[in-house]
Amino acid sequence: MFLEPEEMIGETGHRIIVNGQKMDSYTIQAQRRRLPDLEYLRKEDIMENAVQGILVKDDCFLLAHRGGADQPGKLNVLPGGSVAFKDNYISNPFADAFVAETKEEAGTDVNETRFLGVFNQYGVHTNRQWAFTAKPVAPLDEIIEDHRMGYEFYARIKKETGNEATARKALQETSYPADAWESEDVVKLPFTPEVFLNILGNTHYQVKGRAHPAEIIGTLHPTLYLVGLFYFGEKFKEEACRIPLVQERIVFR
Repeated sequence: MFLEPEEMIGETGHRIIVNGQKMDSYTIQAQRRRLPDLEYLRKEDIMENAVQGILVKDDCFLLAHRGGADQPGKLNVLPGGSVAFKDNYISNPFADAFVAETKEEAGTDVNETRFLGVFNQYGVHTNRQWAFTAKPVAPLDEIIEDHRMGYEFYARIKKETGNEATARKALQETSYPADAWESEDVVKLPFTPEVFLNILGNTHYQVKGRAHPAEIIGTLHPTLYLVGLFYFGEKFKEEACRIPLVQERIVFR
């Protein structure tokens, strides 16, 4: 019933201790709601766990503009989501969740999954984010096109029925990514430190030679920082740490 005590070491070299207790998103949410009845748990002792990361292939990576009612239109990771508790895991709860979220949001399997590190999010949401990268099996352009068709299908059904739940259920019954509704669109960007630094500075990113403003969700800062640190090294770290928004939104311990 409970996760065994385990020590995980991220690719960036940080040690993370996983305590011997249920730490999936749904259990934590239930614990929060029932907190007055749980005398043995203090509010500061529990935190919802979630996963997010970057899909990288052929020197490019994917980001998405968030759909739905929660911070719509902002630049966000693809994929990201909740950690589900199961009796058995293929790898571990967090890597399994990342692989599952990739399938649901991007419609592809992945190889070369790498766990990079953990950060705590305090903002619109409060949770612990486990950051990964992976290489998708499908080509990035194919992922983008498949997502576009899935989102257009979902939007059409929602418009016809006026019902969000009906549109989501209809999407799940197609061959498109089941959670394509979570993102308005997906963009492919060069996997370079310059692109990461521009986004971290909340300035711009370019798609097909056209500059776009980079209004981004808060958790994208630490995720891009972790990915950049691992792939681009100390020079990237030095430049990133000089960016005012990185100084404002990431607290290093």
